Amino acid sequence: MESVEERFAFLAEWYDPNAALLRRYQLLFYPRDGSVEMFDVKNQRIFLRRTKYDCLHLEDLFVGNRLNIFSRQLHLIDYGDQYTASKLGSKKQRTLAMIKPDAVAKMGTIIQLINDAGLTITKAKMTTFSSNLLQFITSGPIIAMEIFGDEAVAAWRRLIGPTDSSAARTEAPDSVRAKFGTDGTKNAAHGSDSIASAARELEFFFPSTVAHGPINTATYHHCTCCIIKPHAVAEGLTGNILNAILDAGFQITALQMPNYIPDEEWVNMFRQGFNFQCPHGEVIMAIRSYFDENEGSDRLWTFECQATPVNMGEPTECWWDDINRAGQEWYHLCSNNGLVAGVQSQYFNEVLDREWQFYCCRYSRRCPYSCWLSCEAVFIVAVKSRLNIYFVFHQLSGTYIGNEWIAR
Repeated sequence: MESVEERFAFLAEWYDPNAALLRRYQLLFYPRDGSVEMFDVKNQRIFLRRTKYDCLHLEDLFVGNRLNIFSRQLHLIDYGDQYTASKLGSKKQRTLAMIKPDAVAKMGTIIQLINDAGLTITKAKMTTFSSNLLQFITSGPIIAMEIFGDEAVAAWRRLIGPTDSSAARTEAPDSVRAKFGTDGTKNAAHGSDSIASAARELEFFFPSTVAHGPINTATYHHCTCCIIKPHAVAEGLTGNILNAILDAGFQITALQMPNYIPDEEWVNMFRQGFNFQCPHGEVIMAIRSYFDENEGSDRLWTFECQATPVNMGEPTECWWDDINRAGQEWYHLCSNNGLVAGVQSQYFNEVLDREWQFYCCRYSRRCPYSCWLSCEAVFIVAVKSRLNIYFVFHQLSGTYIGNEWIAR
């Protein structure tokens, strides 16, 4: 008898800013070949056919995590079936891990110990307490982290060791408190003592509501910004990288582990080149730009993709169109009646401006008005820019014919 292939199912949400709706999907993961499949719960149809996706791993799948699946930020909100819940969720816990002021300088080593213990840091923030709390805690910054893993409450408390650092050096010489603590107060780290305490303490530092919790310690004075990229975090290199920074004589004055900003979508870095492409069969349906007074001459950009309707067929060819030069006003329309499916850009300090190049795709079905048939949405075909970096994206005109929209 042929065995049934193992499959894990989750319920996932994605916020669609264009419609201001939370869209719900069933996400299926097949560990044998690392493929994924998505099903639209509301419309009862396949959203993404089974596709191999090398960036997703089994350890990434837990309730509460946020995943990037083909440019969409999905929030896993529940298990999709009893098998997945029993297989992956029975021992998973969250707890608060705090690095106290006396051990902040050892943050890299402690974070590496957490990774080596098989625990996952899902949130982190360097902050300070207000003066109404314990005097020691107000003596300097602390680092608060949400860590996740099998029996995380007990696992983290075992890792930090007994409360008194002197006892820790005798009973658990390899523990955090034994290595970096001094006594029962200056003992390097804190861990929640129960699941209930963990929930209460995590809510204080990382509120589930619109509140932001304690502010971070960023001063923006004589400093630079260091970003540890996602692939390095996924490979467990965060602690080693922090150690390298500290060993080089730098002082880390602020630290935070953000979820994708803004609106949890892909976002570029200031004054850096970037290349963004939608998955095959999708085109860009929303572009947003964010201004930062501290940056001034450059902006953050996010791009949102959407699958084209089935009756448009498959893209027959895709290409990079002509470059729109920096320092010039330009208007760009995809050649050969193409739709915009990607964008790449380089920043030039000489003119404080970007050059842009658009990735265009032709689809197999055309309509007689030099436009494309679109029954469910309109898509971007043209972009205009002025030298002051303010972008104007065309409001696509629609001509209603019978039961069909023609997007020009």
